[in-house]
Amino acid sequence: MTESSGTCDTHGSGDRRNCLGYAIKEVYIGNTTSDAKFHDVVRHTADRAQSNTFCSSVDPWHEGAVINKEGDQVGLDLFYTSGITRGLPAMIPVAMLYEHLKTLWRSSSISRREATPFLTLKWGEEPDGKHTLPEDYGALYLQWATALHKVDPALKLGGPIFEGVNKDIEVWPDARGRNLLDGAFLRLFARAQSPE
Repeated sequence: MTESSGTCDTHGSGDRRNCLGYAIKEVYIGNTTSDAKFHDVVRHTADRAQSNTFCSSVDPWHEGAVINKEGDQVGLDLFYTSGITRGLPAMIPVAMLYEHLKTLWRSSSISRREATPFLTLKWGEEPDGKHTLPEDYGALYLQWATALHKVDPALKLGGPIFEGVNKDIEVWPDARGRNLLDGAFLRLFARAQSPE
C-alpha cells in the first residue's frame, strides 16, 4: 500500500479527495491448512448475521450536511501562533493506535520552534471503544513513552482517554478474576517500573 488506487468513489471526481487513499471492501481472516487451502472464519452476509466489525473512526468530511463553515480544525502551527495558549504550555492530544511517531516528531518540532512547550502529551483514541485489551494498549504506550523520552526526557505523558463513561470499564478477567481496565493498565506500569 504505497500508492493510491486513484479510483474515485461514489461521490465523483469533483473533489480529488474522493479519488485518493484506500477502501477495504471485504476482509477475510482465517488460516491455511497443510494442503494450502484457506479457511475463512469471517461470516460474510449482508445482514445482522455477519461477523461483528468495529471501525476505528468515521470521517464525515465528504458529507455536505456536516460541514461547519463557522469553524476550522487548525494545525499546530496556527494553534501555537494564535495566542490561545497565552505563552503557556499546552496539553496536546495524540493518536497512538492509528498514528505514527513521525507525526509526533513533527508536532514536537513545531512546539519547540514556537517556544511553547507541550505540557502533556495525552494519548487518545479511547482504547475501551476500540475493544483494545489493556495489556496490548499498555505495551504500546510503554514503547511510545520510551521512544519519546529518548528525545525529551522531561516530557510529561498522560492518558489514556476513555469514551466518557462514569463507571469502571470491564475487560476479560485475568487469572485472579480481576476485570477492570484501569487496574490492568496500572499493574502493567508497576511491573515495567519494578526491578527485574
